[in-house]
Amino acid sequence: MSLVQRYYTCEVCNNTQNNCESCHCCGSKALHEVLSKTFTSDPLPQSVCMNTKIVIIGGGIASLATIRQLVLNGMKNITLICKEDTKPYYRTTIPKVLGDPNFVNKEQFILEKDCFYEKNEINTLIGWTVDNIDMKEKKILCNKGEEKKEIPFDTLVFANGGEPNRPPFIKNTTVKDVFPIHTLTNINGMNECFANKTVKNVVIIGGGLCGIEIAVAMKRKHKDVGIVLVEIANRILPKQLSVEASALFEETLKQNNVVLKTSSCVSSIIEKDDRICVELQDKEILMCDMVCYSCGVSPNKTLAEKIGCAVNRGIVVDERMRTSLSDVYACGDCCEYNSCCFGNWTDAMKQGTECADTICGKDSKFVHTPMPYFVFCFTNVFSVGQIVGDAVTKKSGKDFVQIFRQDGVIVGGVLLGKPVIKVQRPLIAAVDKKVGGAEAQALIDEWMNF
Repeated sequence: MSLVQRYYTCEVCNNTQNNCESCHCCGSKALHEVLSKTFTSDPLPQSVCMNTKIVIIGGGIASLATIRQLVLNGMKNITLICKEDTKPYYRTTIPKVLGDPNFVNKEQFILEKDCFYEKNEINTLIGWTVDNIDMKEKKILCNKGEEKKEIPFDTLVFANGGEPNRPPFIKNTTVKDVFPIHTLTNINGMNECFANKTVKNVVIIGGGLCGIEIAVAMKRKHKDVGIVLVEIANRILPKQLSVEASALFEETLKQNNVVLKTSSCVSSIIEKDDRICVELQDKEILMCDMVCYSCGVSPNKTLAEKIGCAVNRGIVVDERMRTSLSDVYACGDCCEYNSCCFGNWTDAMKQGTECADTICGKDSKFVHTPMPYFVFCFTNVFSVGQIVGDAVTKKSGKDFVQIFRQDGVIVGGVLLGKPVIKVQRPLIAAVDKKVGGAEAQALIDEWMNF
């Protein structure tokens, strides 16, 4: 008898979840139902043993996607080692915890409930750190404080993500209340800071998606707190938005009392008169009570490198998520495929699925998908595909549509405001299908009608 589970896939970011509410990853309501079942009609190769001991290191979407697909393929002996004290969760939702600490108890935060792990007999080691991997004896040595364990394995999967980059001004500071924007623990630290002292001003270093979302979450929760957003580029979200869209979005942020410092670099962070002093390279001083930073992420490759896996910027894998060592795989933000570290939710999820299928002997290959970006920051902001080429643009107040074509083919677009709701789904489809010619022009004419 086949086990049938209902999952719903977001048409915007391809996130898969077990209910049909708005997407827990990007917030879109564009979900469609997918029925998944064990492959009883498509048995695994005889060379694959259902009781192969599979150990997965990491607690993000890549690890969970691997587990989900292994379960659907009928694998029985799976162990998850997660360094954080929480089972895999929607990392994209951590700004919501800043506004509502109880959000961690909601269904929109945790990727799978405890019953999923219990029903599928997943051995979960939550809050455990891997100390060493013995490839000769095929066992993993890990700890949780004073407690130690040895975990045997036949197959090993690295899905341990990345760590926040720590520029020199972070490495060289000893000031308290300086937080990376990366994990639930970081957000809890920010909430404790607000609870334990008077916070009048916050400096956020890094004007990317994470930095902007934290700025917005803080402003909603703590309206009287002054927020300065420091960005090294000359405009906000240069990789996701066009020059015109950046200018419009920057104006929205300013209208909501977020101060922007573009083309700015931090030189040092020191303590002065019981406050934090952030000095910029142009010698401007920003006094504050808390610093948050998001300066990119570097893949976690140290453990894999120690056991002999080929590494470059990340753990090098092929299209089937195989490393240079037999029976060792990698997926998600820790890995590098075709000289690229993608570092986004959609690709990490897809790589986890492909990794599981490869372990199970299936001929499955990873294909990168351009990641749409959706964020609500006082207004809807959406971007997909390439933001270069011949542009067709319309602006009306805070609403904005800009579509890019190359050789007549729709390759990308940027949406702000109300058009996001109407246009995002057909725009994604048009980029994916490489729509061109008269069909492309008809779609653009329709999208500009707002």
